[in-house]
Amino acid sequence: MAKHSKNNCSKSYHTHAEKKAMGYGSKQVRLGKDSLIQFGMCGLTLQPLQNPVCTPKGHLFSRDAIVEHLAMQKIALKKQERKFQKQEREKACEEQIQQQKDHEAALEAWEDAEVREAVAPQIQKELKGTKAKALNVGFWVPVHAPTAEPSVIKKPSKVLRCPISNEPLRMKDLIPVKLEWEPLDPGTKDRSS
Repeated sequence: MAKHSKNNCSKSYHTHAEKKAMGYGSKQVRLGKDSLIQFGMCGLTLQPLQNPVCTPKGHLFSRDAIVEHLAMQKIALKKQERKFQKQEREKACEEQIQQQKDHEAALEAWEDAEVREAVAPQIQKELKGTKAKALNVGFWVPVHAPTAEPSVIKKPSKVLRCPISNEPLRMKDLIPVKLEWEPLDPGTKDRSS
């Protein structure tokens, strides 16, 4: 009788899950007909090709569709570049402000040290009493609530990419193609099958 726990090893055969875990058999995934682009169709619009062009990897597109896609990619990359530059300028300003604060803190520490040595302890207590700030600590006060860190934008690449293979693609890499269809057999109705 088989055990009904994690030690399920008394069977004389492997289950489907065990075979899959061991990597038994073919590791290729079969793709259905619906997941493949039909020949003669644009990879972007999924419509019949108009003025077809081919990438170096062999993907077919309509010229108008791929040119529009590459232009939109270029615009998006320029927007990302502007956001990245703005982030870098803000980071430089924050570093400058932090340096000024550090310098002021060093001056204040030096002044406190001088006051400690030169002024009587009673006067020093009075000076510290004027500098002390009342801190309102409460989780309901918005000032003390935690804030989210701004998202860091990575430097965008300047390379345009193919929408199917994600390989670098330039306009001059597109190869014009002339497709010629064979005549249809009398019994067939269309080229989609």
